[in-house]
Amino acid sequence: MKPSKPSFTRTINSLKCLFFIVAVTLPIRLSAQSDPTEGLAALSDSVEYYFSSRNFDRGIALADSLFAQKAFEKHPTLHINTRYSLAKIYILKGEEAKAREILDVAYDMALSNDTARLAIRVNDLRANSYFETSNYDSARTYFHLSMVLADSLVPRDYPRTLANMGFINGLVGDEEQEMGYYIKMLEELEINPEYDGRGSLRAMAYGGLGDYYSRTGEYEKAKQQYEAKLKLGRDTDRPAMIYEASYGLGNLYAKSDYYDFEKSEANYLRVTQDTTERYKYYKGRTLIVLGKLYEQADKDAQALKALDEALTFFNGSSSVDYIARIQIETAKIHFKNKRYSVAENLVRPALAEALENRLAYRERDALGVLYKLDSTKGDYRASLRHYQRYRNIEDSLQSKDAKERLQELQVKYETEQTEKQNLLLKGDLNLKEAELKQKTILQIVFIVVSGLMLIIVLLVYRSYRRKQQLNHELASKNEIISEQKDELQFKTDKLQIINSQLKSLFDFRKDLTRMIAHDMKNPLNSIIGISSSMGQDERVSNISKSGHQLLNLITNMLEVEKMEEVKIDPQKELLFVDELMKEAREQVELLVAAKSILLQNFLPKELAIEADRQLMVRVLVNLLTNAIKYSGNGGAIKIYHGHEENKVVITIEDEGVGISKERVPFIFDKFWQANQRQSGLATSNGLGLTYCKLAVEAHGGTIEAQSVLGEGTKMVFALPYEGQKINSKQRPEEHQELGFILNEDFEILQNYWEALSTLKVYEVSAVKRILKQLDAEGIKSTWKDELLKAVYQADEAMFDELLNLIKPIAKE
Repeated sequence: MKPSKPSFTRTINSLKCLFFIVAVTLPIRLSAQSDPTEGLAALSDSVEYYFSSRNFDRGIALADSLFAQKAFEKHPTLHINTRYSLAKIYILKGEEAKAREILDVAYDMALSNDTARLAIRVNDLRANSYFETSNYDSARTYFHLSMVLADSLVPRDYPRTLANMGFINGLVGDEEQEMGYYIKMLEELEINPEYDGRGSLRAMAYGGLGDYYSRTGEYEKAKQQYEAKLKLGRDTDRPAMIYEASYGLGNLYAKSDYYDFEKSEANYLRVTQDTTERYKYYKGRTLIVLGKLYEQADKDAQALKALDEALTFFNGSSSVDYIARIQIETAKIHFKNKRYSVAENLVRPALAEALENRLAYRERDALGVLYKLDSTKGDYRASLRHYQRYRNIEDSLQSKDAKERLQELQVKYETEQTEKQNLLLKGDLNLKEAELKQKTILQIVFIVVSGLMLIIVLLVYRSYRRKQQLNHELASKNEIISEQKDELQFKTDKLQIINSQLKSLFDFRKDLTRMIAHDMKNPLNSIIGISSSMGQDERVSNISKSGHQLLNLITNMLEVEKMEEVKIDPQKELLFVDELMKEAREQVELLVAAKSILLQNFLPKELAIEADRQLMVRVLVNLLTNAIKYSGNGGAIKIYHGHEENKVVITIEDEGVGISKERVPFIFDKFWQANQRQSGLATSNGLGLTYCKLAVEAHGGTIEAQSVLGEGTKMVFALPYEGQKINSKQRPEEHQELGFILNEDFEILQNYWEALSTLKVYEVSAVKRILKQLDAEGIKSTWKDELLKAVYQADEAMFDELLNLIKPIAKE
């Protein structure tokens, strides 16, 4: 016969099961079906909210009002969810029978509406309602039904239901079944690891197997299982797993034949050092066993401190069993230290609570202390009575120690009675002693035999009724499951047909888009070619540049699609970055002029890289277009470089609106666009940055965005570089003196003063023609850029001041 489990173990297992059912094994929350009346879904969610906030009366009232509405009957999913939340409220209120009535209706509705996962969810809660009332056989029946449903209809839930069966079988002492279910669950997860994303089910199995090996005396195997659970908890950052594993290891090292005080204490302290409210029950129950560990090691002061701290956790809670246990353990320590009145003041309330709440194990422990207290006070009648009750509960009448103690108490009691009766009837002493012994023995025998007979009858009757009920339910549920399986197969075939149609439609759209894009390229190339051959007229130049922009958008679309389907092999050649930037700038010149942007290129002419010219020019065009689009009128864009290890890092920095921190990670996604301020010319299809990322990565490089909302954006891309490190001509953060002019440029600029002095600041085209002539002359001074900026900003004072800098000095 297996030894009965202590009450505190059952309570601990109760907490573990509640955590597993509600926090780990709870199926994915059901969303309400589409409903024209959105208020019904919100009200249904409110019932769950009232459960979470422990506002039970409001939750019950709201659920009853929903059930009374006819419109609510048209939404079975909402109806089932509401009943589920309402049942949880009644379970916490201790009205399990009412909760089961509600769940029976929800279960029938789930089956009739082809929602097998809902049915399993409701069934698990039905099992939990029986578990809360210690009706473990009924709980096992409903867990088994959930397992059958999951195995047939919801494979993803099957490992979880196996874990439930392993747990409940271990609780009722069927250790072989417990181990079998846990091993089966681990085999399922080995095949389908995605069914246990964060490892909760594996942790359940490790803990269950650890408990099993600990009970069977295979301590090394138990240690391996607990340590596997502890590692999993640390890897997944799950405090609950860590604390459960530490609790198991602490109990393991506290066993007399595997005793290691330091290791046991260290594991218990790992749990008790947690200060969060969420895990206070883990801390509270661990403080109890820590106190017991200290008491066994004769560290009574530390034991009392741990038990007193545990009592503060459970005072005011519904954990009557824990409170009684703490009081009894504390009383034992006081009794050992001969503080009998303190011990009695603790143990009597604990006994009263145990009797009121039918806590048999706590009653036994309290009586074990109380009969000793009565004996020390000389009240042998009370001591005998309490010891007999203790012995009956302990069910160890054949134990040698119990017999010796009973004989000792009987002798003391009989001696007391003899001394009193000698004063009246000395001659009747032998007769009274014989009668007393005979009555005591007969009473004990009668009570034991009657109790055993009653237990046997109840067990046989309950087993018979349970088998009848289970056979009937299984027969009806199997018939329903068979019907549901046929219906699910029909729906599966229908979904496959729809999926095939959608795929065909997607392929058609994709081919149509590609065809239209290809057909647009030829006319655009013709427009660009004709406009390029028509001379230097500014309007013709604008047509050519606009054509290049539109062609760039179409090319982005086609190239991104091509890059996603086929690996790119860049045609690399030695290219000067400054020349690539100039070529890119020509394509965005119209956008620069439209917004009066000052484009500052700090790249040295001698900087060269190995790259594909066509790909890199388009990358620079896309990045410049993006910078211009989000810059304000008259803003500045800076291009400069740096070196990192064996890479050259090129940065394009604007002073635009910037991008919020939350949006930065998505800017390289296909078709993603920030909240842009349209320029009228900087059109976009959301593929430019996607193209940049693919092209840069094809060269073995990286690209990223650095941005602060309201402070502008830096687009930074790095490419492999094996040449000599070259500094930029001037870092953008180094402020240049206004109109700085190189000595070798000054004489050339003086030659153009007369032509420029005849122009006004608003004559943009004329000024730009002269500045192009200066470019042809090879002018490098920043004076030229400052003059162009003054024209774009219509700053007449700055324009005149810059012209005065190059005004020729009159000769005497």
